[in-house]
Amino acid sequence: AQYKLADYYFKQNNYDSAFKWMALLAESGYADAFYPLAIYYEHGYGCSINREKAKEYYLKAVDQNDYQAAKRVGELYYQDKDFLKAKEYLGIAAAFNIDNAKQLFEQVKTEERIANAITPDAENNLALEFYKNGDYNNAFELFKKAALAGYAVAQYNLAYCYERGYGVTMNTSLSFDFYSRAASQNYADAIYKLGECYRYGFGVKKDLVKALEYYQKAASQGSDDACVRIAVYYMEGKEVQKDYFKAMRFLQQPAQNGNAEAQYCLGKIYADGDGVEQNKELAFRWMK
Repeated sequence: AQYKLADYYFKQNNYDSAFKWMALLAESGYADAFYPLAIYYEHGYGCSINREKAKEYYLKAVDQNDYQAAKRVGELYYQDKDFLKAKEYLGIAAAFNIDNAKQLFEQVKTEERIANAITPDAENNLALEFYKNGDYNNAFELFKKAALAGYAVAQYNLAYCYERGYGVTMNTSLSFDFYSRAASQNYADAIYKLGECYRYGFGVKKDLVKALEYYQKAASQGSDDACVRIAVYYMEGKEVQKDYFKAMRFLQQPAQNGNAEAQYCLGKIYADGDGVEQNKELAFRWMK
């Protein structure tokens, strides 16, 4: 009768009376009162908000096999960043298919991993894992955190996110900015990307001369892609005198490393006999 009275008062928005009767019931050990009293404490119905009291009564309800209470207390622990206890109780709720407990459980695991990635290198590595799994939002945030700490690899990855719009609105200016930051630390892939930016006018005014400068710097650090770009300059005679011999020199190593574009260009030179004796056998070898 007291439970029904408390429930009646609650439905009438008389929260003070509802809390009074529900608290009396819970304190007397009436199990069905534990869960609603926890809700009262969590949201301040007829009392001051008291998260610790809410947890206490949710846990009492869990002891009575109330798995909805397990989800609610798990959420409270999650909000407090107590990932261990959040996983414990959300795991219980998930095992009994309570609402979206399974999704929350996975979310807690993800956030726990983010919290435990405390160095830029660890943040970048975890971001790469998120990226590969298609979780671009978390990947972007971790790349950004590591990039702003000055980690060159993360600066490059963040620039790529801005370039392609992964986890963020595409922004060519910011992409160019973070490629530049990584390049200033002699990160070869970023130097090559700056060449691409100048070549296509991506986030900066198009400038083929500057593009070539960055390709040459990246090539000197072993970038196969940059070598191919320089070779194309010599093949087309753009900003440099056409010179197939020099083009071939830049293509050899990338082609041997399996770079498909380098293999095609080298094969085309042999097929057309440009600057070299025509050799269809070598052309076929490189272009097959």
